[in-house]
Amino acid sequence: MRGNGDRLLYHNEIMKKHKHPNPKVETTNTKKIVFPT
Repeated sequence: MRGNGDRLLYHNEIMKKHKHPNPKVETTNTKKIVFPT
């Protein structure tokens, strides 16, 4: 498992790579990123 800081950095990198329009970020205890379908 990643630390909170590493997880945020990982998510930021994913956002940069995907460049998905209007991404929805779920700030739950699992900190999952959910993209609209």
